[in-house]
Amino acid sequence: DWRAPTDNEIEAERTSKPEKLWTKQQIKKLIKNANPTMAAMLHLAVNGAFGNSDLGRLKLAEVDGEYLRVPRGKNGRPRKCWLWAETRAAIDKAVENRPEPKDGCEELLFLTRSGGAWIDEATFYDGIGDEFRELKETCEFTGKDFQGIHFYALRHVFADVASNTGGTNADDVATKHVLGHLERAVLAKYRRELADKRIKAVCERVRKWLFGKGK
Repeated sequence: DWRAPTDNEIEAERTSKPEKLWTKQQIKKLIKNANPTMAAMLHLAVNGAFGNSDLGRLKLAEVDGEYLRVPRGKNGRPRKCWLWAETRAAIDKAVENRPEPKDGCEELLFLTRSGGAWIDEATFYDGIGDEFRELKETCEFTGKDFQGIHFYALRHVFADVASNTGGTNADDVATKHVLGHLERAVLAKYRRELADKRIKAVCERVRKWLFGKGK
């Protein structure tokens, strides 16, 4: 008698559960208590909607300048984000503290303390998730209120703030481009790049939400 749930039933299930999002105060506390590597990953997660696997496969050579252009591993879609000054500074600090890489990990931007990869997609190992759980405990983000709110929720924060801060709809096409989401519009088959100005606007919107106005 099994059947797939309808779209309405799926939405009703989502609505019945609390939002799994981090607040700006919580994100700031996480960054403050993080080591340089995790701090840089936190910045990239909020700034550019980078998930665990995205960060685990990110290469040193790909981070150069104000814009980060890397295809999304899940679907191969082109994606681009504008890096905040805070994010670039956090990445620089992470590189300064980067350990000696193990064989095969030389190109990776982020390395574990032993110089290995954070993600192993063949075995489903997620070191970023493990490290983040320890950081949550350090910040006392424990108990049922924080169940199910993991590192990946920072990607959801970007999507929520970039598209709906202040109750006004932002540039959803640009937001999807940063997220690396597939677009269903026919035009998306032809448009592979998006103007830097539009990308910067949605990333700056999230930055202002988190840090306030200023340079």
